[in-house]
Amino acid sequence: MKNAAVRATIDAYDPYRDRDVVAYLHDELARRSRWALLYLDLRFFRTYSQFYGFAARQRMLATLGELTVEQLGDECGCYRVGNEAYLAFSTSDRAEADAAAICRRWQEVRNQLYRPKDLVRGYSIGNGRHGTICRYPLVEVSIGLVDGTLRKGEHPDDIANICSVAITTNAMARAQQRSTYFTERQLRQLDPLADVDNVSPGSLDRLRAGGLAIAIEPDAALAFLLQSRLELTGYEVCVATSVRDWVDRPSERIPDIVIVDCEESAARCHELRSLPVFAESLLVALVNDRDRLSVLEAGANIVTPKPFDIDELLYWLQRLRPCPFKSMEFLPNTVHLGISNPTL
Repeated sequence: MKNAAVRATIDAYDPYRDRDVVAYLHDELARRSRWALLYLDLRFFRTYSQFYGFAARQRMLATLGELTVEQLGDECGCYRVGNEAYLAFSTSDRAEADAAAICRRWQEVRNQLYRPKDLVRGYSIGNGRHGTICRYPLVEVSIGLVDGTLRKGEHPDDIANICSVAITTNAMARAQQRSTYFTERQLRQLDPLADVDNVSPGSLDRLRAGGLAIAIEPDAALAFLLQSRLELTGYEVCVATSVRDWVDRPSERIPDIVIVDCEESAARCHELRSLPVFAESLLVALVNDRDRLSVLEAGANIVTPKPFDIDELLYWLQRLRPCPFKSMEFLPNTVHLGISNPTL
């Protein structure tokens, strides 16, 4: 990569140099026609930075910025948002090709940012507090596209609406759990959003929902604790006393999270992973035994010894299944959204 030239371009749009995102967008939109805005961020970046450290985090973020500028050109106006995202401009006729190229290139360059053993496994392993260990995926890039040619009405440069669409399309890309992009045209084709210009709070709530969590817990007190805390976090929760109890229930929904507490944890996790309904679920094992690594290798994403700390468990659930809208905040008295600068 052309580090010197690329870094100079990125530095020119340093968000901490007397400019905020609104001023940046106003300046860029004033000088562009047939524009397309790309909102790029990294899925699982926070977990990567937690275990790889500050220097590795900075290197990964700089790599995404350099890759973006190389693909879009020096006139892309690359702007860093907070600690883990970028805004940049392409043109409406080439934006999708640019986004696809960035995703492809990311799969190549990220290999330089991991330890060889993590690349061989296809995931990293980290240690939390209270003996918790987890396996977390390699970092993926998510890109949301806003198409300037779709702007209607008297205010084609409505910053609030542009930010809202950028965050929503980025969230849809993040929901795919792989390096990909999502466009405003695709968003407008979705029911019930097809006939509206702006995204309603109700639609956002559906995208932000925690999902379905299954707690396989024979202890009634622990089952109640898991259910109540998960529901407060935003999950819909079903409780079962055994694996078979849940599998035998008629359901068309695939659970997003499965928490299992049982004997022979490694065998149970291997069994769950062999069932199609649980193949893509985030699997949490509550264990008594000390052989936590074997349970992790059997398919668990999070392994925590009992007695477990519920706040620690919720922390790792958020880390490994983050809300798609991690970089957003509601603006007062409006249905629009504004891009926030979340801290790590």
